[in-house]
Amino acid sequence: MYKSILRYFITVTLISMVITLGLSFALISSSMLSNTEKEMGYSVRLISHSIDYKGNLISQIEELAPFAYSDHTRISIIDKNGTVLADTYKNFIAENHLHREEVQEALHHKDHYGYAIRKSDTTREMMLYVAYFNGNQVIRLSMPYHSVFEYASVIAPAILVSAIISFVISFIMSRKLARHVTKPLDELVDALNNMTDDFRFKLKEYDYEEVETITSTLENLTHRLRKSMRETAFERDKQDEIISQMREGFLLLDEKGCILTINKAAKEILGGLEEKQSFIEHVTHHELLDALKSEEKHLHVEMPIGDYYYRCYISRYHNVA
Repeated sequence: MYKSILRYFITVTLISMVITLGLSFALISSSMLSNTEKEMGYSVRLISHSIDYKGNLISQIEELAPFAYSDHTRISIIDKNGTVLADTYKNFIAENHLHREEVQEALHHKDHYGYAIRKSDTTREMMLYVAYFNGNQVIRLSMPYHSVFEYASVIAPAILVSAIISFVISFIMSRKLARHVTKPLDELVDALNNMTDDFRFKLKEYDYEEVETITSTLENLTHRLRKSMRETAFERDKQDEIISQMREGFLLLDEKGCILTINKAAKEILGGLEEKQSFIEHVTHHELLDALKSEEKHLHVEMPIGDYYYRCYISRYHNVA
């Protein structure tokens, strides 16, 4: 039972850990994505204030690119009509960007920021876009983004260490709990194994209601067994006393003809017979032997023993399973 409980707790722990770690990974990744968007928002706004829009836009954003969010960050300047004025990835981009999700959001949102994750038509990569509208132009930063697994290398070690520590703690606690739960049952088994001949045993009091119910039931059962044993013993003593006081000889044989009970009168008549001896082996009268082997329930025969004739009454009882 201890092993079953331990396996159950470990299984539940592992399932809970997998679910928890999955949710944690998703939540942490989402939080890191949100932080990345905010940091890119600060960077794009700083770039917006650093550009002289009357000068050469391409040369300016190329100079600012190394100081942008990361080495792989792409900077784009788009006018209100969606025309790309400058881009660090490509000198000239003919496609109109007015209907890009981040551009539309930056143009119409009250804080003038726009965010999007999609596959770029220009670079053919999944990109994270952050755009800022300064009132005249949309300044946009973009960088390669590979879903939540983008942060796996950062998150995984911490989550792995947490998972190992959590599992070790859970395993230790599960073992202690399993022992705590099974200890009363083990003690109950020991108490039953050390039960006296009259069904008496010592039991402790436990905090578990279920165990207390079991111990109470066992105590009631053993009490009834002791009562039944006393009643049986009393009836047997009465029967033995009646049989022993009989003037007639009385024998009780099993199905093999061995003596189960014999009274004093039968011993005096038959001489020297004791319980557990084979009565069949001492029979010399063939009529009595035939009667003992007969299947009839009630018979009587007469046979000489010494100087007297004795009438023997035989009753046969069959056990029915």
